Amino acid sequence: MVIRMQNDSIEFQDKGQEVQLIVGAGTSLAKLVNFALNNSLAGLEWAAGIPGTVGGAIRGNAGAFS
Repeated sequence: MVIRMQNDSIEFQDKGQEVQLIVGAGTSLAKLVNFALNNSLAGLEWAAGIPGTVGGAIRGNAGAFS
């Protein structure tokens, strides 16, 4: 059995001094990093170059040892 998440949405909410991203588990990390870069958002630099999805990165604890 193969389970593939296909929800790859990114929702941007500007809350004054805070920005909130709501990201689907099937979103590729590359797509998320590019979205952040194109919207002048910082904090996702660690994810550049890591293959996979947001859900997979959470499950695999990606970036925890850098």
